[in-house]
Formats: sequence, structure tokens, C-alpha cells
Amino acid sequence: MKANIFDYREIIQFIRDWIEANGHGAKSIIAQTSGVQLAYFSLVLKGRAQLSLEQAIRLKDLFEFTPEEAEFFLLLAHLNRAGSKDLAQIYEAQIQNILRKRTLLKERIGNVVSFSIEEQTQYFSCWLYPAIHTAILNPNLRTQKQLENHFHLTSLEVGEALDFLEGINLIKKEKSSYFVESFRMHLPSDSPLITQYHTQWRLLAIRDLNKMKQDRVHYSSVFSLSKKDAAALQKEILDLIEGFEKKLKISEDEVLYSMGVDWFEL
Repeated sequence: MKANIFDYREIIQFIRDWIEANGHGAKSIIAQTSGVQLAYFSLVLKGRAQLSLEQAIRLKDLFEFTPEEAEFFLLLAHLNRAGSKDLAQIYEAQIQNILRKRTLLKERIGNVVSFSIEEQTQYFSCWLYPAIHTAILNPNLRTQKQLENHFHLTSLEVGEALDFLEGINLIKKEKSSYFVESFRMHLPSDSPLITQYHTQWRLLAIRDLNKMKQDRVHYSSVFSLSKKDAAALQKEILDLIEGFEKKLKISEDEVLYSMGVDWFEL
């Protein structure tokens, strides 16, 4: 599993973990890639020397960093090399700003489409619009009749939803089949529509819970824990959602699933 650079505060610890994860020869590969002698790099690992900024950034491709990860890695290098408290505070503020943005789901997911308030209001007013929008990705759910049978809805209900989605260019119709044009809309956490939207999906979850099917996952609990652990678990939940997004981008469209996640203080 690839280490997450955003979990680190020192680049040398990230490098040590990378060497441990990649085994024999990893130390030499890093020394060669960064452009330093192996003997000097051994001192770096022991904390008795440091990589220059130029040497550090040469490792971004080896570590398979995204542009955002490479930027964060370089900020950590600046912070670790800062020669004064004032300079360190400047880099620390930039790092904290990036970490704060990453706690906002809309910043982490990206690749979303913006629409007018009226269009957003209708799209998020009922679970049916995003459900049909997503279902059309499946080759077996691209005609109105297939959608009616799958969701057990009337032709009037499905037809109205299809007309709306086509009208705002989220889907297009070719002969009798529909295809996704734009995907997907994300509702910001500060939207006035968010409560209604979450309620729609939670009601569907309750309806599914009553079906008592064994291939479903429904979990509810309450915990007592430290504030530190609560923050750490919240981060893990966000990481999990971000990981879902990456898997979904490459996953085949075969079945339609819903997931709701709640994590809040009582």
C-alpha cells in the first residue's frame, strides 16, 4: 500500500518508510535518483545530514506523487530545513492550509460539474435523479423500460426524470437508449439542500434494512473515545471515501449500490 505523504511531517520519515516497504536495493535507488553518494545518503537517514530542495524534488517521480503530493512533499522539505522559527511558521501555515482543504470532501473528490441553483435544487430534491443518472452508466439500464423495471417505478416517474437529466445535459438520448454526458454533481456540505438530500438516502437505507437481505451492510453504533482518536478516525473515513472514488473511476458498471456515512459527536 502506498504511503500517504499527507500523513507525514518529516520527509526523512517518509523516505525511511518507503525504503522499508520496497526492500532490498531501495536505499541505493533513492540515493541515485536524488543525485547523492550512498555514503552521504546514509548520513541523511541517520539525521546527520539533509537533502537539498533540488535533491528532494528529484524523488517525486520515484514516489509516484501527484502534483498536489509533490507540492506537499516540497513544503515539508522547506519546513524541515527552515533555519528560523519565523520561517518555519510560514511553511507550517501553508501545510495546515492544505490539510484543512483536504478535510473538505468537495476538495478531495474534485471532477464535479456546476449547475444553477434551480437545477441543483431539483436534482438533489429526490434520490431518483442521481440514481437514474448513475444507473445509465450500466449498459443493461439504458432504456426507459429497463429503468422502470429495475426501480419498480411508473413510466411517468422515470420519463420525467429522464427529461430533466437530458434537459440539463447530464445525459443524452440516442434512439431508445440513454448515455451519460457529464458525471457527476457533488453537493457542498454548506448547501441548504444537504439535509434534504441526506434524508432521502437515509430513508432508502431504512427501506432496504426492512428487506433483511444478507448481502447488505447496515451498521450503527455509539463510541466513547479520546478527541485525538476521534479526529484520527474521521480522517480515516475521509481517506476511505477518497479511496472509493479512485476505485470507482476504473470499476466496470455492473451493479448499482448506495452508501451513506455518518460520523458525528453526540
